[in-house]
Amino acid sequence: MRVPVLAAAAFVAAAAFLGTTAAESASTRAAAPRLLLESATNLDTKAGTVTLPAFRGESSRGAVWYIVTESSNRADAARRGVIFAPKLRNALGTKAVQKAKLSGNRLSFAGTVDFEPKTVVVPGDEGFPPAKVVPGAVGDARYSPLVTTGNGIVLNASHVANASGRSDGVVSFDRTKERVTLKTLTGFFAGQTVHYLRTDASVDVVAALEGSTLAKNLDFAPGAGSNGPRSARSAIIPIVNGPRGKTNNSARACSPQCSAKAAR
Repeated sequence: MRVPVLAAAAFVAAAAFLGTTAAESASTRAAAPRLLLESATNLDTKAGTVTLPAFRGESSRGAVWYIVTESSNRADAARRGVIFAPKLRNALGTKAVQKAKLSGNRLSFAGTVDFEPKTVVVPGDEGFPPAKVVPGAVGDARYSPLVTTGNGIVLNASHVANASGRSDGVVSFDRTKERVTLKTLTGFFAGQTVHYLRTDASVDVVAALEGSTLAKNLDFAPGAGSNGPRSARSAIIPIVNGPRGKTNNSARACSPQCSAKAAR
C-alpha cells in the first residue's frame, strides 16, 4: 500500500509534547505515561484529552483565553511548569513571533483568532488529499501562537477562546477555575508513543484535519526542512495510515482509527 507523506518543510505545526508511553508488544502492556508538561493535569490517554491552565489576556477582539506550553528560556520554563524549547528564540525578529504588551500579569496581544468558521473537509477521489478544506479557526494577519514581550523570551501561547468562539480542540472550558480540557493526538518518537497537543498550523489542510488554528505567520519561522541548531522548527511527518480509493473494499471498511497519525 502506498503511504502518502507530507514533507516536513511544507508546513509548520505548533504542538506540545505532553507525555510518552513505552511501545506495546504482544506480551507487555504500555507503561504509564511520563508527563513532560508539568502544568498539565488529568492526561487521559484513552479519551485523548488533557487539562491545562487557561490564562486571560486582551486583544483586538476583547478578552482572549490562551494556554502556555513552551518557553525558550530554561528558568522561565521551569517557573511556568512548561517545556523548555530553546529553538523558539531562532524565530525572534520574524512574523512567526507576534509582539505582546505585558500589563501586570496580563498579556495584550496584537493578533488573535476567528473561531467562528465551521470546519469543512471534503475527501478527494482517493480520500487523501482532500478535495476541499476549510479550517474551523483562522488567525488574523498579526496572529501567531509564538509571542514575545520584548524580553528575548518566546512563548508558545496558543489562543483557545475569545468572543468569536473557541478552538475545535476544546472539550470543556471552566472560566471560573481557569482550566481548559483539550483533545490530544498520538504520534511516535524513538520507539515510544507520544501524546501531544495540536494547536496551530501554517497550512489549511493540516489545520482542518487536526482541528487546529490556521496561523499562516508560523511559516515565517526560519529553518524550513531543517532540524539544525539555527532552525526554529522540528520535523513532524503526518501519515495517512488507511487504504485509499473508492473501489478499495478495505478503504470502505476503514474504521475511525484510520486517521492521520504523526511520526516524529
